[in-house]
Amino acid sequence: MKQRFVIIISAIVLLSGVGNAHEPLFGIGPHTLYKYGFAIESELAREGSNSSLQWELAYGLTADWTVTAEIPQLNLTGISGLGDVLLRTKYRFYRKDEPGASNQAALAFGVKLPTGNKSAALGSGSTDILTGLTVARESRRWYYFGDIRYRANTKNGNMKRGNVFKYDLAWGYVRYKPLISNRTS
Repeated sequence: MKQRFVIIISAIVLLSGVGNAHEPLFGIGPHTLYKYGFAIESELAREGSNSSLQWELAYGLTADWTVTAEIPQLNLTGISGLGDVLLRTKYRFYRKDEPGASNQAALAFGVKLPTGNKSAALGSGSTDILTGLTVARESRRWYYFGDIRYRANTKNGNMKRGNVFKYDLAWGYVRYKPLISNRTS
């Protein structure tokens, strides 16, 4: 019952059109929240009989520094519960605005905590460290994002998963259509 309630509330928020996204779908961008800003995001994924609902809570400590908590709720073939929680921070160390464009760069750091039940396959049982660098240029017509990330997985008992290196590149074109036409009939 509780999971259905969370899914219904998430669907209402997602379909209401109240929120909007700015960073790339995959990877991380250099944007931070404004000082004292607060954001709540949700992501619902389903594959076969498995599903996950992930909540992301973010808070802007300053205009250039945001802290985030990612809290996953997993349902794996009838077993449900809390997954491994990720605590992350992002510090934007470079921002240069110019007419019609903005250039930004940020560092990210995070710790994944073993909060999920390992015996029920809801968690890894290890504490992992994440680091990354992300850059972007956005103009009125074009935008470019890029990031590199590294995840150092620690040992859990006799098992250690391999470390992970990831990179993402994204670009896009914005088609501008004015709301009011200057043409006269």
